[in-house]
Amino acid sequence: MKADTIRQHLNTTKAPLNFYASDGRIVYVDHPESVLISDHLVAIGSGADAPGLLVKEIILLAPDHIVRIGRTRRKPLRKVA
Repeated sequence: MKADTIRQHLNTTKAPLNFYASDGRIVYVDHPESVLISDHLVAIGSGADAPGLLVKEIILLAPDHIVRIGRTRRKPLRKVA
């Protein structure tokens, strides 16, 4: 997928989103501001408990390896026992 197409998806589709990679990984995106896009790299900040907090990991993907972007249900903030 081209970087411009990814930008367009982020601007037109409401979060949360799943990014589907060519290797089978599914990357959950809670907010579009946690995604940085260049022509050669997509960086996704993942695992923040609340907006503005530090992320737990940064996932790096090549735009060519993103095969689909789709809406998903919001993940719960914590697990209920």
